[in-house]
Amino acid sequence: MSSRRLPETTAYVRVLSQSWMQGKMEGEVIAESYQWEFQWNFRRGELSVKPSLGRALIQEPLSRFFRTAGLSA
Repeated sequence: MSSRRLPETTAYVRVLSQSWMQGKMEGEVIAESYQWEFQWNFRRGELSVKPSLGRALIQEPLSRFFRTAGLSA
């Protein structure tokens, strides 16, 4: 039985604005031919990603990244 490596993609995250008073951060993610805009409400732990095309590829890993980086309440 041979072990296969899972495909890997590097995603680049850029924060465009943040407000500690409002408890949110906005930015963009670029990964290969995909590009998304996100809004992370770190007080509620809610992540919004647009557009919907390819969202399933990035929403869970991006949310996990924010949580492990300590960017949630």
